[in-house]
Amino acid sequence: MNGTKYLLDTNAVIYLLNGEIDLTDILSKAKWIGISIITYIEFLAFDNLSDNDKKLFKRFLTRIDTIDINIENDELINKIINIRKKIFSQIT
Repeated sequence: MNGTKYLLDTNAVIYLLNGEIDLTDILSKAKWIGISIITYIEFLAFDNLSDNDKKLFKRFLTRIDTIDINIENDELINKIINIRKKIFSQIT
């Protein structure tokens, strides 16, 4: 483990669960991997999610941390805001 921590967004979770080998290699060396409760909700809210997808996601959840967000968690909220701004600025 290299001491690196990763907070994955919904797209990263999708790529990972689809077997994206580069992402798998990077995360295999991580000290910590987590998702926010927002990512948890977004993933499970997909319209065409199969039962197999749900099972795979549930197994994935046993190996990572899910971070709950509350208003006092300014650091995490600001990181999420900055990540979303960065993603949306790349799209437009």
